[in-house]
Amino acid sequence: MSTRHNVAVLIFDGVAEWQVALALTSLRRYAAMRIIPIGLGPLPILSASGLRVIPEQTLGACVLGEIAIVVIPGGELWERGPMPSVDTFLYRAATLRARIAGIGTGVIPLARAGLLDDRLHTSDGGSDGGAWLGSHVPSYLGAACHVATTSIDDRRVVTAAGRATAAFAGSLMRASGVVDAEQAEAWRQLHDPAWSDSPPPQL
Repeated sequence: MSTRHNVAVLIFDGVAEWQVALALTSLRRYAAMRIIPIGLGPLPILSASGLRVIPEQTLGACVLGEIAIVVIPGGELWERGPMPSVDTFLYRAATLRARIAGIGTGVIPLARAGLLDDRLHTSDGGSDGGAWLGSHVPSYLGAACHVATTSIDDRRVVTAAGRATAAFAGSLMRASGVVDAEQAEAWRQLHDPAWSDSPPPQL
């Protein structure tokens, strides 16, 4: 387990904060990790559910050497086009051996930073997830490494489908050394026993 105990979570207007709520709560409660909201700038942001959050640090001022995990929630922002400052931030974090974790559309910036080209990963889009990522990131080369599943941790990069919030939390709990693989699966079952990789029913 890393001696660093800070978790940087990127926040921005429209951030899908519910996707990472269970993971952040679990890391704070069971791994005694400190959660640091990182903004693209210093101004308060308004989440998708209407919560107003003040960044504790900004993207450019974050001391990545003190960060154990960088968490990227989903949001419409990632589908609007490249953000070179975020790409650089993620590349630097990976170089400093922080664990990088993206969920839902939050997987898109990981692809833009080149972190998924040779790692097993998942995303939204199910069995067509590789094509889905490619439609947003023309430079993405990892389609052959895409797996239609809930959550994957490969060489310090965790990815998850947007609705796989419990699996995402379990992957990060396991990555933090709080639980082993069997306990992580039990954790997922406890919080989301009805999860299925099959499409949801049409209402």
